[in-house]
Amino acid sequence: MRDPQALLKQIQLCLEAKPLGAPVTAIQIALDPADPRVVQGELFQPAAPEPEKLQTLLARLSALTGSHGVGSPVILNSHRPDAFRLRPCAFQPTDPSPVASRPLRLAFRYFRPPLPARVKVENTVPRRITSERVSGAVLHAAGPWRTSGEWWADTSWARDEWDVALESQAAYRIYLTPSQEWFVEGGYD
Repeated sequence: MRDPQALLKQIQLCLEAKPLGAPVTAIQIALDPADPRVVQGELFQPAAPEPEKLQTLLARLSALTGSHGVGSPVILNSHRPDAFRLRPCAFQPTDPSPVASRPLRLAFRYFRPPLPARVKVENTVPRRITSERVSGAVLHAAGPWRTSGEWWADTSWARDEWDVALESQAAYRIYLTPSQEWFVEGGYD
């Protein structure tokens, strides 16, 4: 890092996040010399933020949310839908991987939090969905898939899931909780 302002900002944010019991009278910093960073931008990829600015942003977010609210998501080994935790960010420069031709896949985008919905059901099949962002008649419905887990702990969960295609040609996943509440979990792209 060659920018003294970015270094000073890191120190300020660190002191704000962990207040000291007495006034600060001096600060000693040890610096290790390194070769200057040479970066060539990619023609078809967006430019990445400078590491100094990214670390400053992460320090500010940590000061606002606490260290538990900033990081990279890691999927947990669980059948619970959307189970993940955050690990501290550790950015390492890597070489870009070669672009290979892959078959087209269907992607699922979660709504966070899931959207509460009203669902009209006929003969145990969803027929109409109404929610804040998703509404329409159900043309096709697959399900229910009954899922549950962690019944032995306070974090137990259970639900019935359906994949539905609406008249707008959009596909969504909806679910019903044991307390008879409906939610739209996300949509397929």
